[in-house]
Amino acid sequence: MKDGRRNQWTTLSWWPRPSVFNKRSLWTGYWNTSCEFWFQQRLDRIRCGEAIPLKAKKWKGALRYSQSKTKQL
Repeated sequence: MKDGRRNQWTTLSWWPRPSVFNKRSLWTGYWNTSCEFWFQQRLDRIRCGEAIPLKAKKWKGALRYSQSKTKQL
């Protein structure tokens, strides 16, 4: 997607890149119940048309917000 600046592109993705996901405290070195809970919620939102692809910087914020929700498990 062109981001409005001349000759610059932005990558959007439905899922965070591993480098972004692995740096969040949601990731503990293995796929845990918090990761699965987050994944299932995201997948449901994609299927319902409620989710949109995000930029890498937006993913950082989205994962930070999700961590607080999943810690309640």
